[in-house]
Amino acid sequence: MSESGLTIEITGTNYELNDRERKYIDEKCRKLANHMSAHSHKSAFVSAKITRIGQPGEDKYQCAMVVTLPDKTLNASEVAETPTAATDITEEKMQRQILKYKTERRNDGVNRGGIMARIKASLRRK
Repeated sequence: MSESGLTIEITGTNYELNDRERKYIDEKCRKLANHMSAHSHKSAFVSAKITRIGQPGEDKYQCAMVVTLPDKTLNASEVAETPTAATDITEEKMQRQILKYKTERRNDGVNRGGIMARIKASLRRK
């Protein structure tokens, strides 16, 4: 599924996702795009994989998300009682990683002589 550059892939292993679950996971993955910069959003790839694990009668589900950004790949995974619960927890972990990624990139531009550092240096000289 693709919308304005963001590509999302949703798969199930040892578990057949129904349309409701697939739509729910798609919405959660699209929500991650709200935390990405416009540049990252255009070329981002999100992969969500739901796997049924455990013994018969005590099913647990693992949600593993991989977000591929222009210069970094982020991974998050969680196990829960239902596929939607695993997706919720994994999405929260991924949001934190994306915000950390944005902060690192923003700080790298300033500290390494990016445009803002040059502007600040030129203003100090005057």
